[in-house]
Amino acid sequence: ARARTITGPYEKHMGYGRWEAWQPWSTTASKRPSAHIRRKRYGSMPPNIVDSFGAGQPSVVTLNSRIYLWFYDDSETAVNEGFIYRMESTDGISWTTKRRGNVTGAVSADVKFDAGINQFVMYSFETMVNGLRVATGHMTATPSIVVRRSMDGINWGAPEVAYPYTTRLAFAHNLGVESDNHGVIAPGSRLVGYGAVPAPPTVCPALDARGRPIPGSKDPGCWARWNIDAVRIQGPR
Repeated sequence: ARARTITGPYEKHMGYGRWEAWQPWSTTASKRPSAHIRRKRYGSMPPNIVDSFGAGQPSVVTLNSRIYLWFYDDSETAVNEGFIYRMESTDGISWTTKRRGNVTGAVSADVKFDAGINQFVMYSFETMVNGLRVATGHMTATPSIVVRRSMDGINWGAPEVAYPYTTRLAFAHNLGVESDNHGVIAPGSRLVGYGAVPAPPTVCPALDARGRPIPGSKDPGCWARWNIDAVRIQGPR
């Protein structure tokens, strides 16, 4: 959406360069936005569970007249362990029950369909040692970009390093993979963009509750002071 001022009025991009005036949400119940993903709340659980991320960071692929939706959720288990879930729809209104995949800890992953190998692919940041995943790489010091493959979008193979760690990836997060507007990637190379620390390995001062720098402090992840960076990688074969 776009507007000349932050307060609007807004126009919504409809594709192919066409913009339409943003219409207020309908008062008709059947036309109101509805929540399809809800985090599970553990009201009596320890604070680390109540304060979990919840559900979000979705990826969407449309393929063979079906809409596939993946999202991360760390509120479904009592150990605050995040999984990637998948749902399906034919109209974007009625959705199947969410199904939990076999991938844990892939925060801010991006799922696409790779036309070169005819499989779903999931890209994420992971910390890898000798080709094995040892921890999530989301906003960590030494992440690599990895890719997993799947025929059904639920059962995923082992992570393969698509772009090994370099200092420009330090504390990177929230990656997005180049594709068409259906979430389909053509064979060959693809661009991967992500949030990045300004000119790694910059160390920023930490911020207080009001967003003011704390003298003498260090925040290597430079929270909320990120740039956008991108690397080009070769697709899996």
